[in-house]
Amino acid sequence: MVNGTKDIWLPADLNKSKEAEDRPAEDNINKSNHKIRKTFISSLFDNNMNIDTIRETAGHADERTSLNNYCFNQDDTTELEAKLEECKNAMTATFQITS
Repeated sequence: MVNGTKDIWLPADLNKSKEAEDRPAEDNINKSNHKIRKTFISSLFDNNMNIDTIRETAGHADERTSLNNYCFNQDDTTELEAKLEECKNAMTATFQITS
């Protein structure tokens, strides 16, 4: 039990084959219900779901609760840099900015 929540056992590979059983223990994931909820809500943000839909799905009265407590960036540095570059290029094209 972590922080008063029951842990859920999730194998990294749901395949019940012999190969999956032979995998090292570090390939298996052990996450609390809250971590799974936080990841799910963050994934909704990452996939451009409407904030009001996220708020309602999470059962929050105010969207600020969703934004402040359940939204975190799951991108690694390379992905983040690529997205920022894409945004910069879109702005440059839209506003015809020259260097």
